[in-house]
Amino acid sequence: LNREHLIASLPELFTQLGVDTFWFSTFPDPEAPETGARLASAMVRGLPVDVAANQGTFLPVHLVPESLRASNECYAWVVSPVHDQERQLGLLVCSYLRDHGVTYEIMALQIGAALHGAWLVERIAEETARRERAERERLVRELALAERIQTSILPRHSVVSGLDIATVMLPATEVGGDYFDVLPTLDGCMLGIGDVAGHGLNSGLVMLMLQSAVSMAVALKPDVTPTDAFLAVNRVLYENIRNRLLQDEHVTLALIRYRTNGHLTIAGAHDDILIFRARTGKVEIVTLTGFWAGAVPDVAEFTVDQYVQLEPGDVVLLYTDG
Repeated sequence: LNREHLIASLPELFTQLGVDTFWFSTFPDPEAPETGARLASAMVRGLPVDVAANQGTFLPVHLVPESLRASNECYAWVVSPVHDQERQLGLLVCSYLRDHGVTYEIMALQIGAALHGAWLVERIAEETARRERAERERLVRELALAERIQTSILPRHSVVSGLDIATVMLPATEVGGDYFDVLPTLDGCMLGIGDVAGHGLNSGLVMLMLQSAVSMAVALKPDVTPTDAFLAVNRVLYENIRNRLLQDEHVTLALIRYRTNGHLTIAGAHDDILIFRARTGKVEIVTLTGFWAGAVPDVAEFTVDQYVQLEPGDVVLLYTDG
């Protein structure tokens, strides 16, 4: 029960107790209740008072707003403070009924306890909302950083003898670890395409490690085969993902050695490669038979080179599903 519903239910509750007149006021500043009170709920002779029309503050020593006190009427009132364990919450003024005993004091205590419970619920809701806002803001910052990581190391100029290359990456709302690279060599290039499992900053970091590892393998041995490069990259990713980041992730990755005679050598496991054959006008699907990178320490028994021969006019499509 929230604060508003609790206060709105007071007229019905007092009617059930046989009390036809009451005024319940709250202190806008519980730390300084003497500075003012505001009417929250009231009923006079069984008729609810329009609280919205009496929203000004009044001095608590007056007990009720002066605008509601008829000068030609006399009242016998019972005045009870409403409080919780920490603060003065308000003031309950009821018409006196001879046979009610301690009902007024009990009602004041119950109202105070209920208001305290409602206040605690509101505080918990506010704290939860604050934490959720902070978490959303953290995720926004993390995703922005991951997007910068993901896009900042993409190849700017992809010039390879014998190839016309077009590349594009459009990060989704939840930035992941999508990766591609074009590393020119004397007789062609090494192409890389991959996708880190998951989304967010960790995936972006793994993608950065992946790009660095592939680049280093090619830089150290420009004629490295895709299989040898894949095995080296797998060892680096496994160590970093499992033992340093302490994550349970993997990378789908295909490494493709292109030579200027149109010969492709491929290793790894990633989405199918689509090849449009200019001579026949048909699309050939190349399914990769390797294994993920970073999942196990050694994938030598699962990794072999696959071969494809391109002809003039053929178009190769490499893509990720991120």
